[in-house]
Amino acid sequence: IAIRNAELYHDVRRTADRFAALAEINRHISESLDRHTVLERIATYAKELLRTDDSEVYMLDRETQTLTAIVAVGEYAEQVKAQTLRVGEGVVGAVAQSGRAEMVNAVETDPRHVNIPGTPEEHEALLCTPLISQGETLGVMVVARIGDRPPFAAIDFEFFTALAAQAVIAIENARLYD
Repeated sequence: IAIRNAELYHDVRRTADRFAALAEINRHISESLDRHTVLERIATYAKELLRTDDSEVYMLDRETQTLTAIVAVGEYAEQVKAQTLRVGEGVVGAVAQSGRAEMVNAVETDPRHVNIPGTPEEHEALLCTPLISQGETLGVMVVARIGDRPPFAAIDFEFFTALAAQAVIAIENARLYD
């Protein structure tokens, strides 16, 4: 019973931290109209609170049908920013194409897997969600765990999609301001 109570306390504390982060992000969104600043803050929160190795926000170029990471946080940020993905390419491109969020806990077994040059080819788990506003895909938000790490859970997926909704608000605010 004591162990279960400790686990429940840990889960409640983690949920409270996540709600606090969402409130903090809302504050940042209302304080800044600089899209990059707010998206970097959201990516940083995602990386920290979901205990991931990397966090990225890709934006979609409609003309070329490509995705480029405008924000990347983590050890492989530069490699990720240097890579352009096509819509439909890899898990990230597939999420942009389908408009549906995905949790992939074994990327190396997914036939859509594309390795970004300069990043490890070891076990990777991803959460990917499209950034959609008014039925239009603006980009994709991604977090990754690399190596022998715990898989993502449904609660992680739910929190991540809530963060992505905040990213869409930041993008729309910046667009309206421009």
